[in-house]
Amino acid sequence: MKTLAIILLPLLIFQNIANAQTAKDYYYSGLNEENQMHQKKAIVFYTMALELNPQSDSLRLFCYFHRAWDKQALKDFKGSVEDYTSAIAIFPMLGDLYYNRGVVEDTMGNYEAAIPDFTKAIEINPNDWQAYVDRGFCKNEKKEYKEAVDDFTASIAIFPNKFAFYDRAISEHNLGNFQAALFDLNSAIDLDSNYYLAYLLRSNVKKDMGDLKGAASDLKMASKAKSRGK
Repeated sequence: MKTLAIILLPLLIFQNIANAQTAKDYYYSGLNEENQMHQKKAIVFYTMALELNPQSDSLRLFCYFHRAWDKQALKDFKGSVEDYTSAIAIFPMLGDLYYNRGVVEDTMGNYEAAIPDFTKAIEINPNDWQAYVDRGFCKNEKKEYKEAVDDFTASIAIFPNKFAFYDRAISEHNLGNFQAALFDLNSAIDLDSNYYLAYLLRSNVKKDMGDLKGAASDLKMASKAKSRGK
């Protein structure tokens, strides 16, 4: 649910780059290291490119974005947020930048900061079903379950996905709406029969409903699904 999607920014906005050829070389060296999962080396090259203060907004945007990505992979979350913020200052209408910064804030447990980023991502791209899921997740963590249900429902309307069904089930379970939670967990399992977290939660819901036999059965199914690596 929290995969930080790599943005393939259109090359056509790589403008006015001829006057920053050396910075461009550093950038491509960084990409090469990043593609080999050498994040520390990649960060060095992106930093070298930025230190040359290239005139191309696109080149600076790419460097900040990729450096933010690599810092996030290395768990330098504060540094990642700073770089996404710099990228947003250059290109404020790219919704994925807000989404990615929100994911990092979410990872740090900074839900108050993450929610506005997911909201901005949705404003820019109303069909961003992942942003709805992650904003709902943050609201669940804040115990704003009714508001979270709305976000998961919006995500499902755009693209029925197991994450929204599962997380909405968490909301409904906490609200005491056990039948609604069961419906969502059944839907999540229909989409992925090996989704062991859904079996675990369904076991808990059934237990709360007094269906001890069903709860025990789901525990066994969860164990089998987990053993298959799902």
